[in-house]
Amino acid sequence: LDMLFDVSQPIKLGKYTINDFKPYKGKLDIKGIIVKSSNIGAAKIAKKIGKKNQIEYFKKFGFFNEIDLELEETQKPLPPNHWKTIETMTIGYGHGFAITPLHLCQAYAAIVNGGFKVKPTLLKRNYQNVSDRIINSSTSDQIKNLLRSVILETKYTGPNARIEGYDLGGKTGTAEQLINGHYSSDSNLASFISVFPISEPKYVVLAMVMDPKKIKE
Repeated sequence: LDMLFDVSQPIKLGKYTINDFKPYKGKLDIKGIIVKSSNIGAAKIAKKIGKKNQIEYFKKFGFFNEIDLELEETQKPLPPNHWKTIETMTIGYGHGFAITPLHLCQAYAAIVNGGFKVKPTLLKRNYQNVSDRIINSSTSDQIKNLLRSVILETKYTGPNARIEGYDLGGKTGTAEQLINGHYSSDSNLASFISVFPISEPKYVVLAMVMDPKKIKE
């Protein structure tokens, strides 16, 4: 968690450039990269982790398989056709690998429940429907603290998601929408995934807004 990554300059790989929406000076630690949503920092973390480990954990989280649900309307994720260094880095901040909302919720459930993969169901159950361990419990605790920091330490997310009586943790997401086969810089999908109570998680809530626009109020 105390590793530092220089996020002061855009990353250029061939014809591609990785920027942050808001430039940051100097270096950020892991918490700073998560709280500030630094694409540059996340890309550098992903490069250090490497393609092999990235793919291994995506397989453990189920990102290569369709989720077995009680409904037929499920979808298999869409990995990149070519998985080189640039894909490894952009996937680090969520660009270039498409998953369904249910896949995202399934992954977050595993991340915060101590590290066990959860089998989603639409049926009410009286037991924790878990299977394989993906990450160890200490890693899960560390990530829960990071998700809590997003609520407590961000300038924009925190005040809106900091609700008295609710021990929330969560993460924002902003993705350019795919229009006619190309990513549009003018149309975004904004999301926020939250977990509560973050100290002993029971619920995951994912909210998404398609192409949000500011209003005067």
